[in-house]
Amino acid sequence: MSQLILAMELFQDEHQVRMTFYCNIQDIKEGYMYINLGKLDPIKAIWTGLGVVLSRLAKQYRDRELRLAFPSAYLQLDGGELKHEAMRVMNLFNSWEFISDSEYQKSLKNVNLIGIKSEYPINFLKGYSLSEYEELLAAATTNKEIYSINAVYYNGASLPPSGACLDFESTSTYIKYARVIEFGALKFTNGEITDTIQSLINPKMKIPKAVRNLTGIAQCEVDRAPYSYEAMKKIVHFLEDCECLVGHNILYDFSLLDLYCQRFKLPRLNIKLICTRRLAKEANLVVKDYKLETLLQLYGITNERPHRALPDSKASFHLLKKIYGESFLI
Repeated sequence: MSQLILAMELFQDEHQVRMTFYCNIQDIKEGYMYINLGKLDPIKAIWTGLGVVLSRLAKQYRDRELRLAFPSAYLQLDGGELKHEAMRVMNLFNSWEFISDSEYQKSLKNVNLIGIKSEYPINFLKGYSLSEYEELLAAATTNKEIYSINAVYYNGASLPPSGACLDFESTSTYIKYARVIEFGALKFTNGEITDTIQSLINPKMKIPKAVRNLTGIAQCEVDRAPYSYEAMKKIVHFLEDCECLVGHNILYDFSLLDLYCQRFKLPRLNIKLICTRRLAKEANLVVKDYKLETLLQLYGITNERPHRALPDSKASFHLLKKIYGESFLI
């Protein structure tokens, strides 16, 4: 009888509970899974995560012998209906028994670190093939690639005579793991927009559901788009003669662009940054927070399509003009 090995581990820090799993479906495939269960009680989290994974596996592989690589004491924990459901699914398998989990502990900890840095939404179960796991682990631990960002901020007391606004839509807020799926930029002179550029980008990966919901960008749209190298060449060429680069949290966008320039051996931009979020703080604006949407509402600025690259760039430009024109900057 073919076996199915399932190892799991629970991690808790800063009120966030996460679970990682190793799964080896003998003679078919093996890999890892990660899920962030948010602020769920740890005991409930164990039964929730285990129930989700077992339910998926049972759909195709219930005829196998299940080998559980985690402490048998977990089954003594009370979990109410969550435990009842997880045990019901477990009993669907041909048989099950416990085995040692010692050989899986290190890799499960590594999967947790990878998952944390990728910032997946709550209750999103992410799977990693062995090759994907090894690639992400190498990126997280290698010292071969060291990306240095030389960020210089514009310190003028008035709106710069010319410059550009840039915004990326990406798959993660963590720079090293982010893939750009759209860029939008504009150039301005004397307070007027003079040119724009926008493009979707094929990240060669599945866009997380949370990102699709936030941006409205569909997988099929990016699958038909240019790859990162071609897209970054275009944006670098568009920005190469600009002296100032503007955006909300512009350091993120500039850092991401600079990282791609280093990876693809493209010219790195020597440009001064203007962050509208930093400007709002310097102007001591009385707001509940410094999110872009909050500041736009303060000044009565309409963003025609929030969380899309070019509309966000335009919104940041109009916010920039308002802050310089109507607020006192120290």
